[in-house]
Amino acid sequence: MVSSATLGFLAWALLTQRQVAGQSTCERLKRSLTYTQEEAPRDLSGVLPVVVGRVNQVLEGVVNVEVGYHGDDLQGRVGEHLVKCEVTRLASVLPDDLKTQAHVDDMGRNVVTQCFEVPFTILDTNECKLPLHHPLRHQCQAPSICVNTNGSYDCVCPRIESSGTYPSDTVDDEFWVKLQAEERTPWELAYNSSSRTSCPSSPSTHGCCSERTNSKDAMACRSNFHCPKDPCKGANDCASSSTCVRESSPNARKTYSCRCPEGLMGNGQSCRPGIDPKPQPKVRFDGVTPTEETIKNNYYCDCTAPVVDACCGFPPCKGKHEVCIVTAANVPQCGCKPGYVMHETYGCVDESPPVMKLRHDLNGDQTLRLKQGDVYEEYAVDIQDENAEEYMRSLKIAYSRPLPHGCLTKVGEFHVNYTIATPWTTPAFLRLTRRVVIEDIDEC
Repeated sequence: MVSSATLGFLAWALLTQRQVAGQSTCERLKRSLTYTQEEAPRDLSGVLPVVVGRVNQVLEGVVNVEVGYHGDDLQGRVGEHLVKCEVTRLASVLPDDLKTQAHVDDMGRNVVTQCFEVPFTILDTNECKLPLHHPLRHQCQAPSICVNTNGSYDCVCPRIESSGTYPSDTVDDEFWVKLQAEERTPWELAYNSSSRTSCPSSPSTHGCCSERTNSKDAMACRSNFHCPKDPCKGANDCASSSTCVRESSPNARKTYSCRCPEGLMGNGQSCRPGIDPKPQPKVRFDGVTPTEETIKNNYYCDCTAPVVDACCGFPPCKGKHEVCIVTAANVPQCGCKPGYVMHETYGCVDESPPVMKLRHDLNGDQTLRLKQGDVYEEYAVDIQDENAEEYMRSLKIAYSRPLPHGCLTKVGEFHVNYTIATPWTTPAFLRLTRRVVIEDIDEC
């Protein structure tokens, strides 16, 4: 409702009563001029012709009308108001008892000056119902609700926890008493910081913003009154599979969360194409605790049924080369890591046998060529064996003929066999043979 101070309607003062033409009181014109706040004259230039026109309608011989004005918009207040004015009339149209008060004006006319009161009636305008862009329309910012009062209006924060409406017509003082007595959550009060709202932590602007509704201060106060918006009723980033849940206070850094239904896992937020990875939430073998990878990815977007990573969190296996493996029934247990097989005696062993490579095999043909008179030197083999550290090994070197002391004198060849025992394989050994050739030399 437009207040006495904020209506653009002229605020003109009641003139200090003085003795005019022998009168001790002013004569009041019959029939009040009636306006709504919306229709009322806005300033002195608007009210002056109204008053003068009214005077000329009911009085004869009017030559001058003076209306007093001191800047207070008394007429803007809803109710009955009087505007006092001095009216100068020709003495010739007045009764004889008033002609004795005549004087000559600056135009040489015999005139009499009288005091008159022009009654005004200002009716309430419901600013809450005025159309958009109307100059008197309310300044309440959504989601606050405009509530009309007699001569003004106020902005009220809506109820969130319970459904309720506010009167569309003018409210009385009892309405505000009940409003102040209501128990409200922080979501149903203005924000708690003056940097975010006027009237912080208040349910309305009533008693906080000036009733002079159209004054600059009052307009700024109401337009800066901000109630929290329910994040779960407007746009938010919760996926359709999740439920938006408000936090306990709108003054928190995060005002809502997206919660997944029981049995599903995720952060509940809508997946962003090209940004978020495909949701693949996993839980540890207990079926409840999320894996580190899942936590690292913020539980993934949306809400998805988690996959049980049966080996995640499973107690470490004690055997060498044993790791957690998952059975067809998705049950974790200890077993050999890939590339190893379980041996009854030796446990997890490399399913591939050791690899032997002859040293000093210059031509790659496993043949060592010597001359008569050379000394045989044992170069042995290089062995690559994953299991060498865990299990006792034996490397046997066998010669097809005894080696002589010193130089080789007999032309011919013999063989050297290198054998490694691999009891978990069939056959239970690995053998590599070197051919040694002693060539003749021409003693001549």
